[in-house]
Parts: sequence; structure tokens; C-alpha cells
Amino acid sequence: MTPISTCGPRDRGHGRYYLLILLLIAAVYAPSMGNSFLTGDDYSFIISNPHIALPAKELPSIFTKSLSEFAEGSHRGPYYRPILFLFIWSTHAISGPNAACFHSVNIILHITSAIFLYRIGLILLQNNRLAALFSAALFAVHPVHNQTVGAVGLGDALYGSFLIISLFFSLTRKRFLSLAFYSGALLAKEASVMLVPLLSVFFVREKGLRKGIVEIMPTAALAIIYLAVRSVIVTSVPGDLSPQPFLTQILTAAVAAADYLRLLVIPYPLSPFYPERWFSSLLDPRVLSSLLTLALFAFAYLRLKDSPAMSFLMAAIFITLLPVLLKVNAFPYGSEQAFMAERFLYVPSMFFALLVSAALAEFLGKKSRIQFIAGGLTIILAMSAQTVATNRTWADSITLYRRILNETPDASFARFNLGLAYQVKGLYDEAITEYTEYVRLRPSHADTHLKIGQILFFNKGLVDDAIRHFEAAALLDPSDAQAHVYWAMACEAKGQSELAYQHYATARQLNPKSF
Repeated sequence: MTPISTCGPRDRGHGRYYLLILLLIAAVYAPSMGNSFLTGDDYSFIISNPHIALPAKELPSIFTKSLSEFAEGSHRGPYYRPILFLFIWSTHAISGPNAACFHSVNIILHITSAIFLYRIGLILLQNNRLAALFSAALFAVHPVHNQTVGAVGLGDALYGSFLIISLFFSLTRKRFLSLAFYSGALLAKEASVMLVPLLSVFFVREKGLRKGIVEIMPTAALAIIYLAVRSVIVTSVPGDLSPQPFLTQILTAAVAAADYLRLLVIPYPLSPFYPERWFSSLLDPRVLSSLLTLALFAFAYLRLKDSPAMSFLMAAIFITLLPVLLKVNAFPYGSEQAFMAERFLYVPSMFFALLVSAALAEFLGKKSRIQFIAGGLTIILAMSAQTVATNRTWADSITLYRRILNETPDASFARFNLGLAYQVKGLYDEAITEYTEYVRLRPSHADTHLKIGQILFFNKGLVDDAIRHFEAAALLDPSDAQAHVYWAMACEAKGQSELAYQHYATARQLNPKSF
């Protein structure tokens, strides 16, 4: 696995391949430019986020606080991702709340990742440009990227770009550049720490144990420094880590691993939400089939251990999946937990694409160029069609959350976000229907009562009904000053001046800075 040089004649003539990658991604993801912001994280970080207007002189503070401190108040998630917020802030500073601009940034990041994946393909696939191009194209159009690229959220596309660039510079022995981009990856998403074991597998195989460890020491040191800083700034862990028996956790992680592998190979059917589920019996058919899948994966790895490129790529898929397998069912999705999410396949799919290309090249041989092109085009066209079709799911909040509710009717967070989407669109009756159903599922959620009250009071003029919901919101969340403000306004509308004064006074006491 000796890296090729990145200078000289062998490094020339790649421009047309870069252009092909760019045009392919532009064609497949052009429809996403019309996608809207989605209720949920897009609103927490962009639309309803007062911190998005943070003065430039205060930007250094993002490196000293957790990400949740720079999101709208209801957002949950103790993460340390200052580079992610910096990208969101910068994009908003340039374009304002323009969804198309945010989508264009995602697409640019995706193009960057695909181009550097092509360059890594040249290294691992013995300068086979056709195979490297196919790897980049397969990654570029893989349908599991619809949430990452087709939705606004920059997280996985951003960290994936930094990570793949850092890996490229590591393989080409440009240590300073590798560490610089690795710093960006670490500060964009925690999963970037897995570059250390990834490089360990590569360099120990290439150079032997001692020299391999020496090679990765600067990268490992940077990761350790990052983890130390993060442990000081973020003192809790993401997700609702409900205790489960050890066997249940292992079996559930095995099912998740098999499902992730299945989505890489056969990305159908896809879903925007995978509800929480646990598996506790070895006799469960899902568990048995998953264990068989993983056994076949391990068997293939052992058979391919004499092929440096393919064995490394198989190990890389597993290594980059490991963080999400260790936290299965602990991914916050609104008010619930998700079993898994397709966006977590963004980086593993890079190595999957390289593995497929390496396998095709090995199977067909150098003399089968026509067959390679025919097979590759068939796969790319099929994947592209699926990606374009699936992208419609992320067109707007109403389309997305209707899809989730069709698949998972009890997904309460989807009820709330769909209600919010209807409210933004001025569809108030539909909004009240969804909010009311959410209250049935989550009766202690104060904000939903507040939103129902807002619609009843401001949009429908039903003062008495609105007061009942403002009162419920205030009782469920005694610290919510806004509930008392709305309650006071409703009392004023009924001519109850003394009662209105009492609620204004309560609001001022709860939040003196705002009143």
C-alpha cells in the first residue's frame, strides 16, 4: 500500500475527472436547492436562534462553550462542535436565513469530499483512475446521503470533508496539513477521533508495529488534547443512555451494524426516522440474520487479509461505524431516541465506495475495462435515481413529518414539528390538530400548550380557550415567563386589568432582563 506521489507527471490530467464528479453531484442534488428549512434543528440553530447574530468579536467564545449554548433554548445536546457553529454563523452572515445558500454549502462540501476520495482511490487502487473515479461517483450519489446533503444540517458533511482531507494528507505524508484539517474535523464532530485507529490499521500494516505507532503519534496526541479540552467544557454525554442488560446492548448493536451494512449495499427502503428498539433474545430472527451478516463480513475480511487495500477498507468501514454502534438508541430525535440514522453512514460510505471499486477491479481484471464501465454506470445510474427520488422527502417540513408519521404514527416529535410547520404556513386548524395529538402523547409538554394558546388568541380570537392553554403552560413550566405574558394579554382582552397586571409582574420576576 505504498502511496503514490502527489507531484510530477502522475499527478496531472485529473481536471476532467474533478469536473465529472462536480457535474454528477450538481445534477443529482440540484433539486435539493429548492428544499426549505426544516422545523427542528434548522430552527434551533438558524431560524429561531438569537445566537446566529453573535457579534464577530464574540466568536472566540464558541471555543469555550458547548454547542447547546449557541442554539435556541429548547435544543438539547451536550456537544462540543465550535467549527460547526462557525460554519453556520458564517453562512448566515453571508446570506441570512436563505435555505438555498445553506444547501449550496452542503453541496460544495460533498463535492470536496468526493474529489479527495478520488485522490485517496488513486493511492489505494494503484493509480487506477477509472476505479478511483467510480469510487468517488458511487460515494457522490449514494442515497444514504440525502439527509446529510439534501437537508440543511452541515454537521456530517462538514466533518466528513475535514476528515477525508486529513486522511489524504496523512497518506501523502503531508503531516502539517493533515493535522490542520484533523483539528477542523475534531472541532466539527466528536466521531473524528476514529481517525486514530483508522491510521493505526493502515500504517502498522504498511510499516510494522513500531514505525506505525511513531507515524500516528502526532495525530493521536492531537486527539488526546481535544478529548481533554472537551471533557472540561462538556461534562455530560449525548443521548438518553437508559440502562439495558449487557446482552441486550450487544445484540441490539449487532442488529444496528447489520442494518447499516445493508443500507450501504442495498439502500432501500430508506427512512428519515428509525424508532428506538431493543433486541434481547438470541433466537430473535432479526438477531440471527444480523449475526450471520456480521459473520460473513468477518469471514470476507479474513479471506481478504492478503489484499492490503481491501482489508484496510473493510476495517475502515467497521472503525468509522463503531461510535454509533456503541450509542445505539441514544440519538436524540426531537423528544425521542432514534435506533440509528442514515446520516451516520456519510464517512463509512466513503470506504464502502472504495471497497466496491477495488472488488470490481480485482474481479474483472485490468483487461475488462468495458465490463467495468458498464457495471459501474449501471450502479451509478440506479443509485442516482434512488437519490433523486428520496430527496423529495426532505423538501419541506410538512412532507418530511407526514412521511415519518405514515411510518411511525406514535412519533410524537413529528406531531409537534408538523404542527409547527402548519403554524408557520398559516394552516392553523391543521396545526391545532397536530399539537393536540402531541399533548395526548406528551401531556406534560408546556410549549405545546403555549403554541395552541397563541393560535387560539392571536389567530382565531378564542380568548377563553387560549387562557386555558396559557394557564396549563404556566402550571407545567413555572419558569416560563412568556406563558404569563400571553396570559396577561388575554386577560387584558377580557378587560381583567388587575389579573393582567399580576401576570405581567410574574413574568417580570421570572425574566427581569426581558421586561
